[in-house]
Amino acid sequence: MLAGMFLHKFGVRATAVLGSVLLSLGVGASCFAPNIIFLMCFFGIVSGVGSSFLFCSMNVGVASYLENSGRHLMPLVDMGGSAGGVVCPPLISYLIDFYGWRGSLLIFAAIALNSLPCGLMYSIKNRMDNNDKNSKQRQDSYGEKDIDNIYKLLSTDIEEAGKADSCYVEHNSEQLLLQSNNSHCAEETGDLARNDTSSDHCLATTPAIDDSSSLNREHSKTNDQVEDTKNTTCEISPKALFLSIFSNKGFLLFVLTMTVVVSSELTLSAMTSDFFVSKGTTRSEAAQIYGIGFTGEIIAHISSTWMLYKNKTLSLLIFCISAILSGALVTIYPSIPTMTSLSSAGSAIFLTMCEMTAHGHYQAVCILVILEFFDEKRYPFAIGFTMTVSGIFVPIFGYIFGIITQYNNNDYTVSFYLLGSLIVIFTLPTFIRFLVKREKSKRKETHQKNLEVNLKDF
Repeated sequence: MLAGMFLHKFGVRATAVLGSVLLSLGVGASCFAPNIIFLMCFFGIVSGVGSSFLFCSMNVGVASYLENSGRHLMPLVDMGGSAGGVVCPPLISYLIDFYGWRGSLLIFAAIALNSLPCGLMYSIKNRMDNNDKNSKQRQDSYGEKDIDNIYKLLSTDIEEAGKADSCYVEHNSEQLLLQSNNSHCAEETGDLARNDTSSDHCLATTPAIDDSSSLNREHSKTNDQVEDTKNTTCEISPKALFLSIFSNKGFLLFVLTMTVVVSSELTLSAMTSDFFVSKGTTRSEAAQIYGIGFTGEIIAHISSTWMLYKNKTLSLLIFCISAILSGALVTIYPSIPTMTSLSSAGSAIFLTMCEMTAHGHYQAVCILVILEFFDEKRYPFAIGFTMTVSGIFVPIFGYIFGIITQYNNNDYTVSFYLLGSLIVIFTLPTFIRFLVKREKSKRKETHQKNLEVNLKDF
């Protein structure tokens, strides 16, 4: 939430720079931690805030620069995190063996600081300012006197062309109202059925409406340009932004699903390493298995981008199906047999890759789903709100499932079953709502097409 407010106030560049500094400071200061409280404050809170600032600024910056037709490329941007997941686990294990955990944190703080020059490359705030200036110039070209003259000319020409009375059409218990002010009567004359009493009148006035429709379209275009400049230059208050977010029921349902899915997956990632160790592997081998599994996320990001580019499916559909599949795969983890070495961990590697592939699909499109609910002005607040709610429940999930595991004598079987079931159960409402709305829209389109065909035949 703080990242969204900061983005709205200061822009992408300042948010990214501050996030890189906080991330590097939090990780670097943790190497001097005298106790667990110090480590929780800096490694948990400070570096967590910096990471959220970087994550939100990256997605908002990319979404702002890409047009609507190019936003299917956004999953490729997030693929760097998956590539880091392949490299970091064995690298962390190697650094801890040679430098200890304190030295490893210091090295990773230096690596995190390299995100600062990347943040300086963003110039989204300046670009938006330039767009506002251009919009103001376009607005000045359409002064109030010019607009009044256009209205007078249009009204005079329309009066000379002739005013058409309202035409009512009744077909399949529906009435279609055609008004001469809206200039639709001429364009839909051949498509709309008319009563016998009004048919001659509409046909008689068709040429006049044809002449006025072009004028109306010109007036509509001019009015839209002026209206666009107003929408571009106006600012939305934070209160209005929050109200628009909290009043969107579909988005709130998605936030609930996203919270449970993200919290469960992060809890799973913390449990998996210890689970592999309990099955007979070493810490280093468990890290290698998890790193190999991250290649599934890279594949998922590429395949998600391809499906969105080819318009094979929608981002929300990809999210729901992949989340349900991921939850089902989580319940299979307890069936992994005992492993004596990495060479005998084929089943664990395969299952981890499959689960990470499903996980990578919904991780790749979750940002696009949020972007489909809101425009660019509300997007920073929406993504900040989603990440905040998810982040609050991550430690809660970790604490609860830690207690469950200890209660079962450090057996992860029950925890895996519960995590997988939660992912599936809380994804189903969003999935069902999506299917219902999609079916309604299809029926509406089919009804409209049938109505047009019947009217043409008539």
